[in-house]
Amino acid sequence: MDMNIESIEKAEIFPLNNPSNNTYSFKQGHGTITFDVAAQAKLLRPSSLRLNGTLKVLTAANALPNNNGLKDNNTNPVTIQLNDRIGVNSVIQNLAINSATTGQTIETVRNYGKMISTLLPSTHSSEDYQSNQSSVSLMTAVQKSSDNLVNNEIKFSIPFYAGVMNSGKALPLGTNGMRGLQFVIELASDQQVLKGADAATGLGASYQLQNVSLSYDLLVPDAAGQEKMMVAGNGAFEYNAYNSLYSVINASDNTQTFNLAASNVLSVFHNFLPTTHSNNYSHDGFANPPLTKGTDYGVRCILDKVNFSRGGLKLGLDYELSVQTQSQENRPPTQVELNALNAVRPFYALNHLINQPLIQGFGAKDLRLYSGRVQELTAVDSVAGGGVDFAGDGVSRNFSIGLALDNVSQEGVSFKGVSYAVRVRSDLDGASPNAVFTYALVKNQLLYSPQGIQVVS
Repeated sequence: MDMNIESIEKAEIFPLNNPSNNTYSFKQGHGTITFDVAAQAKLLRPSSLRLNGTLKVLTAANALPNNNGLKDNNTNPVTIQLNDRIGVNSVIQNLAINSATTGQTIETVRNYGKMISTLLPSTHSSEDYQSNQSSVSLMTAVQKSSDNLVNNEIKFSIPFYAGVMNSGKALPLGTNGMRGLQFVIELASDQQVLKGADAATGLGASYQLQNVSLSYDLLVPDAAGQEKMMVAGNGAFEYNAYNSLYSVINASDNTQTFNLAASNVLSVFHNFLPTTHSNNYSHDGFANPPLTKGTDYGVRCILDKVNFSRGGLKLGLDYELSVQTQSQENRPPTQVELNALNAVRPFYALNHLINQPLIQGFGAKDLRLYSGRVQELTAVDSVAGGGVDFAGDGVSRNFSIGLALDNVSQEGVSFKGVSYAVRVRSDLDGASPNAVFTYALVKNQLLYSPQGIQVVS
């Protein structure tokens, strides 16, 4: 929809369901935030949209935490923490984007925090985290630094990482378009967002969001453009969206089969988490470890081979990703990790990321840097490299499995009536179920007509 833009308007709106105390809290039963951007003859610039507010983390006694303080005869530090790589983004469990007028679903991302726990470390460097991201999203990629932030009420301003908000296109809000937008945010549980030994004390720590708003830029077209947007006609608008799926892997030779039911699938990636680590104050629900097993999942699995298929035929690659030797020697499974990163962003364009030698060892006797100190990586410590913070201040690995299906034409691969499958061979023992979070980036079409709008995948 080509048109001339005459001006840009700055807008800020407040939730439709604002509680009387202006505070959203999962613990208190205010776990959904809804915003409506009205249908109008303007375009929303998605790169400008921000969710704003104040985050307040509370102990069971409703006091601010003191992560610098000590307890137990001044020997053990207090710990009530956020994930240091996604920060305040972790409060979003599910994100739904709908047409404000018709209610038609534009995109729904479930387990949103787990999705961006792969996206953000794959597209942001340590310097990004420690500068702009620490200021607006309360994430620093260094746990102790992030701990300091939640000792106070602190403001945030975060974008949405849904596919439609990152398609690189302004979103038409008129009759010939999305007919307004509705954003519905379902908040994650306190047990999922917060972690640490003191988070579970008493009735458990909790968080609150206060003074929540949504701000964005509106592009205002000229008179001819406004008429084109508001006089009902026929047309289409393309955008990207993430489809999210959940499954469990427990066998040493496991084939996960999914019905993606989309015509233009651009990429797929999977990340993992022990099933008992979700909604558990004692564990980081947004860590991205490789497959683990054993008592409290304390043993890193040896990854053997990974391959992808479509309708039973090899997909994307004409060979299996064989990484058994690297995995046995505790070296990065390079083929697997490169393809996973390429599924998030074309590998040639990846110039900011966390996957680097600083936080990923190259053998059982390598030295590893942790928050300004050097630790020797032993067999036990290798689990820390897989997603568990070493000695409380380590840096966890950003592990995932994935495949880019079309980074050239951006048309993707059709899975209409054809299944997608990923086969993972490892030494999983059958007694250590690991959750698999799957995200497929697809190209959708929004069709509009005088009768209404329709989304076609």
